[in-house]
Amino acid sequence: MTDWQPYLDFAVQTAYRAGRLTLGYYQTGLRPDFKADDTPVTAADRAAEEFIRAEIERRFPGHAILGEEFGFSSIPDSLNKSVLIRDSVTESVDQSVPIRDSVTESVDQSVPIRDSVTESVDQSVPIRESGPESVDQSAPIRDFVTESVDRWRWLIDPIDGTKSFVRGVPLYGVLIGLEVEGVVRVGAAYFPALDEMLCAADGLGCWWNGRRARVSEVARMEEAYVCYTNLRNMPKYGRQAAFERLNARAFAMRGWSDAYGYLLVATGRAEVMLDPVMNVWDCGPFPPIFREAGGYFGSWSGEEGHTYGEAIACNGALKDEILRLVNGE
Repeated sequence: MTDWQPYLDFAVQTAYRAGRLTLGYYQTGLRPDFKADDTPVTAADRAAEEFIRAEIERRFPGHAILGEEFGFSSIPDSLNKSVLIRDSVTESVDQSVPIRDSVTESVDQSVPIRDSVTESVDQSVPIRESGPESVDQSAPIRDFVTESVDRWRWLIDPIDGTKSFVRGVPLYGVLIGLEVEGVVRVGAAYFPALDEMLCAADGLGCWWNGRRARVSEVARMEEAYVCYTNLRNMPKYGRQAAFERLNARAFAMRGWSDAYGYLLVATGRAEVMLDPVMNVWDCGPFPPIFREAGGYFGSWSGEEGHTYGEAIACNGALKDEILRLVNGE
């Protein structure tokens, strides 16, 4: 059985450091460019993805990468997929860089991030319950890298919520997921402007700033908060009737959008998040986060996973009712 802890530690550190990098651009009047689909992209998006890719390529050169800004990259031709990836794969996350503390080097210090760039999560609260342990240097990440490039793939969204980012709204996140044989096993979502880290790996629990995260126990739609990203997408993708059924039953409908809506559901502050259209990298970290937090993340038809081009997340108590409502049953 794979020990996912080293991968989780790596994802958390990398998302955190990339997020701190984005803060050097945040609320500076940065002007976006626009892609062919008319969505914005900034120098911060590109810089954060370049940083994350470089870290993955340094640590896991035998893994594939799929990112929003630079697409898919495969295993280099110079590496043999069936041999040891390095002379030693026993190295793990750089112990000189704690998971969430002294990561101050990524941002141009001439551009203040906040009043204090060095603030971070309370180090007295560990990622695991068992203490502020780091990765055991004697434990290899794995003995041999025999997996093909199709089996191990990192999913990156360097800034999920670029429209919020360019207007100085803090509801954006850095998303990293590790997909193995088509299933995301590890995920980290960091919200730099809020300094909130949400992360999980199979069998290791879901963690929110160092403490356990769980979905809410709300079991009645009349008490549920329902979040969404873009109302215009509901009729565009054939979900207007479903949205109206939910609206008629929910306690409140709120446009707490993009990855932030999923953060709220995973931490019990909302019950449902709706997206009638989602790219794979938008979904990256959320399957293990919701599995470990006791909720559901998947298609509007009830299939768990991240490859359906759409997403619903909800708590476990409301899952069946939500799916009946959206499917008109």
